[in-house]
Amino acid sequence: MGVGEAEPLCVYARVRPPHEGERGDLQVRRHYGRATSIVVRNLEFALDGVFEEETGQEEFYEQAARERIEWVLAGFSATLIAYGQTGSGKTHTMCGPESVMGGLSSADLSELGVIPRACRQLFNAIFHREAHTSIVVQCGYLEVYNERCRDLLGEGRNLKLREGKRGVAVDGLTFDLTPSADDVMNALWRGNAHRTVAAMKMNARSSRGHAILYVCVEELNGDAGKRMGKLTLVDLAGMESSKKSFPVEGASGHPQRREEAKHINTSLCALASVVAALSSSSGGDHVPFRDSKLTRLLRDSLSDGPSKSAVFVMLRSEARHQDETVATLRFAQRAKAVQVVVRPNAVEGDQDAQSLRGQLSSVNTELAAARSLIETLEKDLAQAESRAHPHHRAHQPGEGADVDSSSYLELVFLRGKNRQLRARTALQRFMSTMADSKLSKMSSERDEMRSRADGLEEALEDRDRRIAELETQCGRLRMSSCGSSSASLAESLRAPHSCLATPTASSFGSRPISGESVRFARRVGLGDLAASSRGMDALHSSGLLDSGLDSGLSAPTPAPPGEAVLRGREAAARLPPDADEFDHFSQ
Repeated sequence: MGVGEAEPLCVYARVRPPHEGERGDLQVRRHYGRATSIVVRNLEFALDGVFEEETGQEEFYEQAARERIEWVLAGFSATLIAYGQTGSGKTHTMCGPESVMGGLSSADLSELGVIPRACRQLFNAIFHREAHTSIVVQCGYLEVYNERCRDLLGEGRNLKLREGKRGVAVDGLTFDLTPSADDVMNALWRGNAHRTVAAMKMNARSSRGHAILYVCVEELNGDAGKRMGKLTLVDLAGMESSKKSFPVEGASGHPQRREEAKHINTSLCALASVVAALSSSSGGDHVPFRDSKLTRLLRDSLSDGPSKSAVFVMLRSEARHQDETVATLRFAQRAKAVQVVVRPNAVEGDQDAQSLRGQLSSVNTELAAARSLIETLEKDLAQAESRAHPHHRAHQPGEGADVDSSSYLELVFLRGKNRQLRARTALQRFMSTMADSKLSKMSSERDEMRSRADGLEEALEDRDRRIAELETQCGRLRMSSCGSSSASLAESLRAPHSCLATPTASSFGSRPISGESVRFARRVGLGDLAASSRGMDALHSSGLLDSGLDSGLSAPTPAPPGEAVLRGREAAARLPPDADEFDHFSQ
C-alpha cells in the first residue's frame, strides 16, 4: 500500500504449545505454502499469518514485525499490539524470558522477544546513518491499571490524559534518554518493577494492567529539518474468566484481584466495541473511544493514524480453552477489517532566522536556570551526604535510625534529580549548538544572496543604458534614410520629362483608363507606357489607342509598329511631371 492510502490492519495469530498431557485441538491450514487460516469447531478464520507451536521467536519477528520497524526510521509511527487470553504467551512474545531484562549481551539471542529485537534493529540502523544526521531516542513506559494511567518510569505516579492537536497525550509522562538498546531494556526493567502482577491460577505472574511502551526517534538534519518516528508496543492484560482464572491462596487472594479483573475485562470489551465499530461496512457508526483509557490511548493506532499497526493474537490450543480461542479469533477477524490511512508524522522544516534566534534565547535561558538548579542540588546533596556520614551521626545520638533512613532517601532522590537535570542540560546544549550552526549557515546564505542581487541590479542598469543608446542610433538612421529615399525618388520621376512642353489641361486625365486600352497597348509594344496613368494619357492624345480600339483590337494598326511606338513615346515626352502622382510615390 502507498502512503496516504487506506490499508487494513495486519493480524497474526500465534499458537502456544499445549501443556504436558493435554492435546491441542486447533487445525492450521496453508494456502500457497503459507499458513494463513485456522479452524476451530469447524469455523475457519482467515488472517495475514498463523504461526504454529514450533515457530521460534526470530521467525515470528521477521515475518510479523521487522517491516514496521523500518517505517519508524522513515518518519512514520508503528504500533504492535499483543492480545489474548491469560497465560497464552503475550509477554513471552513481546519481551522474552526474564533473563532478557538483565541486558541483551548476556541473554540468549534466540529467545529475544519483539521489544528487544525491535530495539536492536532501530539502533543498528541509527549507527549506520550519515554523519551529519543527529538522532535522539527517548522512551516512556506507562500502565493502564484500574482505569488509571501510571507512569512506570516516574515511580508509578498517576497521570491524566489530555486532548491536543496531535491527538491524545499523557500529561507529564516521563521520557528517558536511551542512547542504546541496552538502555531501553534497562528502562523497561525499571518500569516493570512498578507494574502490578499477581499469582493467578492460569499464570504465576499475571499482569494486572495493560502496559504501553513508547520509543520516540527524533532525527535532526541540518538540511531537511526535524523528523519524528514513534514505535508503540502494547502488552495487553489477558481476558479472564472467574471460573478458570482466580487468585491463588496467600497475598494474591486479596479482594483487589477481583476489582482488577473487572477493569481488565471492561477495557478489553471497550476495545472490542471500538474494533467492531471501525470494521462496520456502514462507516457512520459511533466509535466509542472514550469508554476506556485504553481505547483513548490507542486511538491514533486504530483509526486516526498515522500508524502502521499490527495485532498479534495469542491462542491456547487446549480443548478446554476453545471458548476463549474462538472469542479471540472473532476479535482478530473484525480487527482485520479495520482500515487505517498511513501518513508520515509532521516534519518541522527550515525556520527563519528570527524564529531560530527566539528559540536559541529560550534555550539559553533554560540552560542557565538548569545550571543554577544543578548547583543548588549539588549543595543540597553535599549537605545530605554530610548528615548521612557516620561521624556526623555520632554527634547526634538522639535521632538514630530515622536520620539514617530519611537522609538516605533524600540522597537517592537528589541523585536521581541530578541525573535527569544533567541529561536535560546535555540535550539543551545540543539544541543550542544546532541552532548556532543553523544561524551561521543562514547568515552566509543571506550575504551570498545580497551580493548576487547587487550584481543583478548593476547588470540591469547597464542593459538599460545600452538600450537607450541603441534607440538613439536607430532614430538617427531612420531620419537619414527617409530623406535620401525621397530625394532619389523625386529625381527619378522628374528626369525623363524635364525638357518637355506643357500640354493643355484638357488633354491630361480627360479619359478613363479601361482594361481594353491597357491590353491593346501591350499588344502593340507599348506596355511600359500603359503601366502609368500619364503614359495612357499620352497614348490617347496621340490617337493610337482610338484607331486601335475602333478596329476591334484584332485588326492590324494602320501605322507600322515602329512608327506607332515612336508616336506614342513622343506624345508621352511632351507631358509635364504629374505632381499628384509624384506625391503618391513619395508617400
